[in-house]
Amino acid sequence: MTGIRNAARAPARSVWLAACCVVVGLPVQAHEATRAAALARFQPAAPELSPAVAGGSPRTATLRVEVRDAATGQIAPANVRIHLEDSGAVFVPDDPATATGLYRTPEWYTLEATDELELPAEAVRVEAFRGIEWSTAAAEVALRPGELHVVRLELSRMHDIASENWVSGNTHLHLQQTDRAYADRYLRTVPLADEVRVSFVSYLERAGDDHHYASNLYRPADLVALEGGPGALRFGWGQETRHNFGAYGEGYGHVLLLDLDELIQPVSTGVSLLGLDGHDGVPVAAAIEQAHEAGATVIWAHNDFGLEDIPHQVARRVHAQNIFDGGDATHYDASFYRYLDLGLTVPFSTGTDWFMTDLMRVFVKVEGTLTVESWLRELRAGRSFITNGPLLFLNAGDHVIGDTINGAVGDVVRVTARAVGRADYKRVELVYNGRVVHAAATGRAGQTFDAEIDFPLEITGPGWIAARIPWHNNTNLLGEVLRAHTSPIYLVVDGERRFDVNTARGLIREMRESMDVASAKGVFPTEEARQAVLDVYRRGIGTLEGQVRTHAGD
Repeated sequence: MTGIRNAARAPARSVWLAACCVVVGLPVQAHEATRAAALARFQPAAPELSPAVAGGSPRTATLRVEVRDAATGQIAPANVRIHLEDSGAVFVPDDPATATGLYRTPEWYTLEATDELELPAEAVRVEAFRGIEWSTAAAEVALRPGELHVVRLELSRMHDIASENWVSGNTHLHLQQTDRAYADRYLRTVPLADEVRVSFVSYLERAGDDHHYASNLYRPADLVALEGGPGALRFGWGQETRHNFGAYGEGYGHVLLLDLDELIQPVSTGVSLLGLDGHDGVPVAAAIEQAHEAGATVIWAHNDFGLEDIPHQVARRVHAQNIFDGGDATHYDASFYRYLDLGLTVPFSTGTDWFMTDLMRVFVKVEGTLTVESWLRELRAGRSFITNGPLLFLNAGDHVIGDTINGAVGDVVRVTARAVGRADYKRVELVYNGRVVHAAATGRAGQTFDAEIDFPLEITGPGWIAARIPWHNNTNLLGEVLRAHTSPIYLVVDGERRFDVNTARGLIREMRESMDVASAKGVFPTEEARQAVLDVYRRGIGTLEGQVRTHAGD
């Protein structure tokens, strides 16, 4: 059977689409709360059937798409979109959960070289791409009934970032509403098509719902069995410890604990995630401390979602900050820049959360043998940039992303930054302590849009610099807003790191407000449990108040 983009959806299809698609921009919700919004995207009010499929007896043809590396001739999985030229629709299988291709968005599927699709016998236009470093390709073919047609496309690598030891990764990945066989195929194929070489599959719990979580079927040994192949995939395992108030509202927060040998209990806390057996007397802090004892990597998830993010950043218990793994409602300067303005080192990281419906990934520079451990080690060192489109590069003299420069006021550092992207991201920006101090517009350079900065930066005080692209400027091929930002290079001046007193005072106020929210909304088994939760914020407040007194002379 065949299907088209604007055909009516069966109930099973609606459940699948709602489960695997994420809509960004929801400020106080994460994970399953996006289902309703996602489902609305795939339920058009007035279905219009293509003449090729109307009447229930379509004349069909078979199509196989082979996508090759133009340089090596090697066939690899790719992301494919098929336009039905006669009807003006986009082809999609009737049931993504059992389809040959692997569902990505309402228009794009990931195909392997051996996949064969049954389509209406009409003229089609086939488009293909891989990852974010490759060109796109397209071809048109008239499909004849009953025949097999093979479309061969070649893609060229626009920038070989792997040759510079940058390794792409996804620190936040779950699968649901599918069986183990499909999940295995998804993990073996989609990261190859997207050129995401390191993926972390995490366990998570929600009472009454987590039996649908296919990613919970995996343990470290299962993921190792999926590794290898032409793209040298690597998989890590961990858990997402979560707490919410209400079904999906902001609670203590969500944190990824990666490279674990075994689960840290409780995986989830709170009434909303554990049901009648739950209570709110266990802070996320408990799991974070156990993760440190186990040698795991701690990554705060979902931007600044969660009440406990500030105290854990202040305590330096978070190894990296995930950005854009569940929305972009919070701008950089309202969240992550504040931590940098306290003199904290905050490596930027990211992931895709449920399935891989965006091209979001974090590049980490890894010298030597690539392992899950070496990749995480360099991420913790801050040698990273995040993107779902343009590649970013940043140097300050001989220093690279993640380094610390020791200097003095008045020193001049030559800063170079470059961005290379398939879509026009408008410009690349150089940020010094949260302020754009220089920018360069994009220009077309063959198949890419390039922008370069070469700027003599005068050091006016301690702080940090980073490169980024503008906020909400364009979209990538999967229809998601382009985002890209490097981790910082840090500036220590006369032995001092940056500490902005006003930022600290603002964060102290937020932690006091978080205490009030937790105390009012929480269901606690004992008063001792309530105080244990509130102590998380008290410690953070005490740390910052002491630093404010030192820097402000209070």
